[in-house]
Amino acid sequence: MQSIVKWLYLPEGYTGLIRRLCGLLLLQILPMLLYWLAKAEPYRVTAWRLGDKLFELPAFSFEFDLLLWSAYGLSALFLLFGAKQRIFLVVPALVLLIYSFVERLVVQSGMSVLLFTYCLSLLFYHPGLSLSRRLIQISVSLCYLFSVLHKLHPEFISGQTLLYILNNGVGMREFAAQWMQGQHLTLPLARFLACGALFSELFLAIAPWFKSCRIFAFVVAIVVHGLFSCLWTGIESFAFVMWLGYLAFFDKPNPAVQTASLSLPANSKKEIPWACALIILLLWMPARFFVGGWNDFASMSFGDRWPWSFAMYLFWEKTPSLTVSYLDDQGDWHELPVEGRMKIASSKTDMLKLAQYVLSKHKEAKEIRLQVVLEVNGRYQYKRSCRYYRSANQWLFEFKDVRV
Repeated sequence: MQSIVKWLYLPEGYTGLIRRLCGLLLLQILPMLLYWLAKAEPYRVTAWRLGDKLFELPAFSFEFDLLLWSAYGLSALFLLFGAKQRIFLVVPALVLLIYSFVERLVVQSGMSVLLFTYCLSLLFYHPGLSLSRRLIQISVSLCYLFSVLHKLHPEFISGQTLLYILNNGVGMREFAAQWMQGQHLTLPLARFLACGALFSELFLAIAPWFKSCRIFAFVVAIVVHGLFSCLWTGIESFAFVMWLGYLAFFDKPNPAVQTASLSLPANSKKEIPWACALIILLLWMPARFFVGGWNDFASMSFGDRWPWSFAMYLFWEKTPSLTVSYLDDQGDWHELPVEGRMKIASSKTDMLKLAQYVLSKHKEAKEIRLQVVLEVNGRYQYKRSCRYYRSANQWLFEFKDVRV
């Protein structure tokens, strides 16, 4: 046990720089978070669901939104300029956590999740030996490892995902899309690239733990994430977040001398349980998607994997059609117009919240039916349908998923 405790503690290294850059990246993603909140219309969807129960907070007033996001931004600024008080780490993490119960788009990205984990990890920092670097290292490696596990999905590992994305220039910058569309990528080559992506992420998860591979792994991370940022839009910040996490693997000169002259902090016995709880959280959150069994995992929509999954570019999914209707107290069915975020509804959480939204607008409804057609990689479709109906003074949610 004592050897594990000693392994968890590391000298400061570049923790001060990591804290400053964490503040910078928290600021960098702020406009994106605010944009997603503004686009979440005509209703908002929480990130958290257990069975048929949504765990959510009501949308806040403009003044309260302004207060919370101002506190987030000011805390990030203080971190950027070198403040070491824990409150400036607690506030951004708390704001992200609070808004995950308001709007899932805030935490749908791996950027938000990783910066949240970095803030929690940096709370364990103090001069000398501390837990912060080791916790960030674990967070970075788990991101890559769970991305690999998700990429074992049949659509990705078979090459179908990359075949569709690259041949259609999906999400790519204009110059890259035009060039790729002229190459007419074949399925065998797409399958080879898919396997290469899988093994490169596995390498990036494992290699930095070995000192002899650390610099080379960092160079690979710079090249891989830099290349993706050049070719695809909207993922530039993710590259910086991963590079920042990699800094936690590097010691300053003469680390052996530093470590030999340092002893465990006096409060290590109090810190270790909290650190273990964080490590369990880092493991459980992305692992929970695999608990339902491999078949359930393979049929999950992309939206079902939010948040905290690291299922990046697993497949490309769109919603070509959605039907929303309700049965009134006179026994008549009414079909409703599809607007705003309804057009991209795909997950069970989306559909349950949409049904509840319809009920809030049509109190006379006795039953609500939704049917979504999802298209995966432009190759096949499957229908998701649900009923939301009253039975014995409570509302029940039935869900069916059929590939067509």
